[in-house]
Amino acid sequence: MAGSHVVNVDLLKFWDTQSGEDRQPVCTLSWGDDFDAEVTDSSVKAELLHFTRSKGQVTARPMTGFAAARTSDGKPLAVPRSQSDVLKVNYVDVQQGDACVIETPKGTIALMDGGDNQMFARYLASRYRGTTREQPLDVACIVVTHGDSDHLAGFTKILESERETNAKKRLYIQPRRVYHNGLVRRPSKRPDAEAFGATVKRGGETIITGLESDLLAVDTAEMNENFAEWQATLKEYADRAKKNNQDPSEIRGRR
Repeated sequence: MAGSHVVNVDLLKFWDTQSGEDRQPVCTLSWGDDFDAEVTDSSVKAELLHFTRSKGQVTARPMTGFAAARTSDGKPLAVPRSQSDVLKVNYVDVQQGDACVIETPKGTIALMDGGDNQMFARYLASRYRGTTREQPLDVACIVVTHGDSDHLAGFTKILESERETNAKKRLYIQPRRVYHNGLVRRPSKRPDAEAFGATVKRGGETIITGLESDLLAVDTAEMNENFAEWQATLKEYADRAKKNNQDPSEIRGRR
């Protein structure tokens, strides 16, 4: 989950001890990265994770790192998270398709597209560690730019990750709103002209009119497999929102 402080310079190097000629560098964080720390006028003592890879497995080991508190001209190297003014936009490599995380200076999170596999879920589980069903990651909104599987299907993998036996791969989220462009892909057996529902002809152009504002109101039989799985995912999140006294209508998929 979010740390207490954020890096306030381009790069901040941490060492294994606070001082000494034989101290060793252990970690470098970038501008806007958050971490838990005790900060004084002269030093930063941070709780970090040291990642190692062995036989294809990545292991995180807790460790303590030390850094100076200020630059030579007095600028603080780390500031409380509440004082951060860094907008973070991270594009995640999901091999095929797109996935993006947007995080405001105050920690509001938006997810835009999710790829078509488990890579986005794994990335988020590593970045936002320690979520549980009782304390899920608060996601202000999910945006699906369009309904191709390599933008949509990865979001269903986030819900599936809750069943992971490895806690490091589990992620619980609770979206507050979901936005999409209104297009719903019909079953693949339909002709191409009917792939997105009803259309009209205007000036020689075919215009799709079968836009949907509420994905949970669409007959599942009118969806292809990826959309049907996405609909089931949205229904689960909407049910959880209702139990937590949130507005479930905002999760139904608004245009």
